[in-house]
Amino acid sequence: MEKMELTKKEFTLFKEYIYEHIGISLSEQKIYLVQARLAKRVKHLGLTDFSAYYHTLVNDASGKEFEYLCSLISTNVTSFFRESKQWDFWKTHLSTMIAGKNNRLRIWSAACSTGEEPYSIAMFLDENLPSSAHFDIKILATDVSPRVLKEASEGVYGPKAIANLSQNYLSRYF
Repeated sequence: MEKMELTKKEFTLFKEYIYEHIGISLSEQKIYLVQARLAKRVKHLGLTDFSAYYHTLVNDASGKEFEYLCSLISTNVTSFFRESKQWDFWKTHLSTMIAGKNNRLRIWSAACSTGEEPYSIAMFLDENLPSSAHFDIKILATDVSPRVLKEASEGVYGPKAIANLSQNYLSRYF
């Protein structure tokens, strides 16, 4: 099977479309990543090249192809309590962050993928916020990929996802 090649002109079309509609900025070095992620879809749709896929995408009034592109182009790397430095920061500054907030806390977990990060935030606050039950806490979890958001809203995690969680977290929250 012949390898499909994304031309620089086609890459520029996708790069501009992705930035304008999804907000992901792709450098020129990402041409092969975009090619790899879109090639299978192009072939699946029976299209001959990336230009044909671009036209299919921009002319799809249903929005389904846009949703598919969002899932293809986003990198869904996530885990519970990912990036230990941010949790150290939260521990150090939590009292300052909540001071004067009238027990009201709003957090936006952007690019939440399958939800491990917002669930980690909720567990962290429950463990570290004095009298967390007396707080009005809302965590908004968003992602550009409808597929991963659906997984996040279901909140079902297998053994691999929870492998690095302590027994305390597993017994208390799962």
